[in-house]
Amino acid sequence: NNGDIDTNKWWPWQVYFDTDGSNSTGFKIESNIGAEYMLQGSAVFKYTGSGTDWSWQYVIAVDNGVSGPIAEFQIPRFVLGLPDKLRVSFKARNVAFTGSYAPSGVDTYPKQFKPIPLHTELLHSQSVIWGEPGGELPMTLAQDTARGATELVTTEAHSLLDNQLITYLSAAGEYYTAQVANVDGNTISLIKGLEASISQGQNLWNFYGDDSHANQFGYYAVADFVMRKAGFVRLNSGKHVLMGDSWLDRPANDLPRYLSERLNEATFVNKSIGGFTSADVLANFDSNVANQNPDFVWVIVGINDATSEVPVADYLSNMQKIIAKIRSVGAQPIVLDSQVAQLFSGSDAKTQLTHSYAQALSDVDTTVQYELTEPVVPPEPDAISNPKTIVVDANLNDWDELQSFGQDANDIDEVGAKADLLEAWMAHDADSFYIAYKNDGDIDPVMWWPWQVFLDTDNKQGTGYQIGNGVGANYLIQGGYIFSYIGNGFDWAWQYQEAADYQLSGGIAELKFPRAAINNPDSISTVLKARNGMFTGDFSASGVDSFPDLDQGHFNYSFSDTSVEEAPK
Repeated sequence: NNGDIDTNKWWPWQVYFDTDGSNSTGFKIESNIGAEYMLQGSAVFKYTGSGTDWSWQYVIAVDNGVSGPIAEFQIPRFVLGLPDKLRVSFKARNVAFTGSYAPSGVDTYPKQFKPIPLHTELLHSQSVIWGEPGGELPMTLAQDTARGATELVTTEAHSLLDNQLITYLSAAGEYYTAQVANVDGNTISLIKGLEASISQGQNLWNFYGDDSHANQFGYYAVADFVMRKAGFVRLNSGKHVLMGDSWLDRPANDLPRYLSERLNEATFVNKSIGGFTSADVLANFDSNVANQNPDFVWVIVGINDATSEVPVADYLSNMQKIIAKIRSVGAQPIVLDSQVAQLFSGSDAKTQLTHSYAQALSDVDTTVQYELTEPVVPPEPDAISNPKTIVVDANLNDWDELQSFGQDANDIDEVGAKADLLEAWMAHDADSFYIAYKNDGDIDPVMWWPWQVFLDTDNKQGTGYQIGNGVGANYLIQGGYIFSYIGNGFDWAWQYQEAADYQLSGGIAELKFPRAAINNPDSISTVLKARNGMFTGDFSASGVDSFPDLDQGHFNYSFSDTSVEEAPK
């Protein structure tokens, strides 16, 4: 962040996650992202609304570290539904600090970007046509013609081709383009109506000067088009660097001179080089552009990419990196989408490629896209099975010779902490199952709920409470009680089932439940938790003992063995 992050008023910093890649689901944070989850401050929320209403359900608080303007988070992947790809949009909202809900107080990252639509609007997606004479062909309008008109009458007949582009000087003194439908004597019929009125006596010109470039008046139309789209007042200041191919490099077009005349409060530096592709612009950006300390960077490039048959994905990737570089030096991007490539040997493949370039750039995502690798899953432990009837007396003698879930490190050292699991066991007979665990220090019988055992009885992570470690818990043993899960996966929604037959003694807990209380499963997956917030007043993750540790898998227990060893009487 630019400035210290206020963790006492942290909600204005938001990260939106689109986990299914669909714009039609989730919260419509942008036109091209529907967010299923949001990180707001230090908590993750799941979207429960209809798409536009602000309806979020709390999921989990996540580990975080904040120092001045820097924030870091660790979000368990299962909390977001284990997606393999993410689209992410960041928002920072200043209404909490300014009291104003104006859009100007909302910072979005990545910034929304829209290219100047040279390809589809000014050029009408039309390349030079085979047989155009090139050069500059002046034509004079015989009568005033209003905006929206589809016919131009000239003082004499001219040979123009169907679909050919022409340039005209409007009554307001700006250059525009139009596309010819057909010509009948002195009358030029247009495919679309005029964008601006033209006065009698004003000139028209052909647009293309040769088979790849506009003529001088065509370039004037390019310049005026950009000024109309980007805003004359906005552009009429600061230092502008032009970077691209021969559309900006050709001395004959004299574009920098025209821009300097029209935008006389701005300065222009031309760093374009004929033949450049998008990759060349990117590679030369630091040496040719960044050291100029620009306020604006103009980019026109694409026709050489098409000639070299650069794939659309590569072109788009280069353009996105160029835009990012422009912003990284504190400048504003004035990026025109691709010119239209001419036909080659009767093939329109390169023309179609430039169409695809323009479409890709116009559809550029306003999100960070991130691809996750397959989760690295810890080796699945073999299932433990301890068929034995246990005498519940808080004495672990019955558990001798039985296999435990292993030992957990003494890993809780917060002042005042009481809950720190050291070892755990499970056993069963025909009717009951038994749990025992050992704590580092006495278990508090008055405040016993912080010791928890989560049971996944259908062995499906996607169902039940999403506790992590590959476990979706259908049941919870909390203190001396068992509860069944009735929530949606993330809310703390449990229904009381049954009380245990139990005994506590110092750091030992021993519990017995009917197997029917957990619907008589054949096997279970389990994770144990011990939470110290109630003892220390600090509810952060550092006070939670997970057994096994986070991201280290879970324990498996099997009820399949029926040869039950009876406990001594």
